[in-house]
Amino acid sequence: MLQFAVRLCALTLQIPTMIVYGTEDKQLGLQSVGNLRNMPNSEIMPMEGAGHANYEQKPEEWHRLLYNFLLAVEQRRQ
Repeated sequence: MLQFAVRLCALTLQIPTMIVYGTEDKQLGLQSVGNLRNMPNSEIMPMEGAGHANYEQKPEEWHRLLYNFLLAVEQRRQ
């Protein structure tokens, strides 16, 4: 029941959403992307060679992705 509720919320969410996953994430990477790929107004951003804690493994790349995502969101609002 909880998983259904989470999926329903994800499908009705209208805010811009950045989905980042490490291509070497063996725990949740592709499974999470599969569950989240249908979210409206979302962008999927793989980080090559990173695992589950991609923000720790490649912090500069992660912050660059976030910065560019936020810039794009702001530009769409104007």
